[in-house]
Amino acid sequence: MERIVRPKIEDIPSLAGYAETLQSYNEGCVEGTKKWESSGKLYNLLKESLRAISESHCSFCDGFPLDDTSRETIEHYYPKAKTEYPEKTYDWENLFYCCDKCQSMANKHKPFQVTLKPDDVDYHFDRSLLV
Repeated sequence: MERIVRPKIEDIPSLAGYAETLQSYNEGCVEGTKKWESSGKLYNLLKESLRAISESHCSFCDGFPLDDTSRETIEHYYPKAKTEYPEKTYDWENLFYCCDKCQSMANKHKPFQVTLKPDDVDYHFDRSLLV
């Protein structure tokens, strides 16, 4: 898997108008008035954009194609829990296209503690501890 090159949200036509909404949602998550929604129009737009960026490969294990081998999900690199990183819940830089196997592993092991962030400049897939 190659490093993911993530465009700015403003450069993605389907998401360009949502930058302020995502920021507002992050603020609501910090305040406790908003939670992550893993369905609906915005979720689907995010997932479609993340799928395109990763070329339909899981951002963590390189599984391909997910729709044939696994359920498609969005994983939060930094956990969205109120006690951890609620300010990153809807942060575009924190969201990754992911298979359900890696999402399950991430929920158990906190991926940011055992992997490199797939869009970091110095990312190399062979250095990931989840493979």
